[in-house]
Amino acid sequence: DQEVFPGGGLEFRDDESTPDGSAGIGLITAVIADNHLPATGSNLFHYGNATAQRPELRNVTIADNQIAGAAFHVAGNNAIIYNSIVWANAHGSIGALIASHSIVQGMPGASDPQFVAAAQGNYRLAATSPAIDAGNNSYGFPDFFDFDGDGNTAENVPDLDLNPRPADIPTAPDTGTGTAPLLDLGAYERQNDACYDFTF
Repeated sequence: DQEVFPGGGLEFRDDESTPDGSAGIGLITAVIADNHLPATGSNLFHYGNATAQRPELRNVTIADNQIAGAAFHVAGNNAIIYNSIVWANAHGSIGALIASHSIVQGMPGASDPQFVAAAQGNYRLAATSPAIDAGNNSYGFPDFFDFDGDGNTAENVPDLDLNPRPADIPTAPDTGTGTAPLLDLGAYERQNDACYDFTF
């Protein structure tokens, strides 16, 4: 699903799965931001089914959250994120997380993803963001539910603005994996005609 989640943590209890059955829970193309969870032991992402497949997140932006406990709590396993950004969160620990082709603050090699205007809730990528063309095309996801209404369910899920992905930015280095054009990291795909480098 494509969602914006303000104001609370996410808890998953059942043995749910991604549309292709590849993971125990799938969160794809989402922004999770500005949540405040002050209770002792609170988690931003809590997955309590130890017998299910590993929970998986793709092209998710997680930013500006405050969590007293671990950001990710997964019973008997780890969450895994692909092509995602985890930045500017305050938490007791990152918790049970494996990251691939992602920017996660505190992990080796992580650098500022350069959002357009995070303070105003704009988590799109600025023109010089290192998250542009930095993803792994193998971790794209088919647009099974035709979010953009174009009738093509074999293409990648569009970004949170319903823009197509991947979109090549010629001025950005291709630091990801696959044949260009490469996916960006996070919920938004930088477009060549981007006109969102400002906030009203």
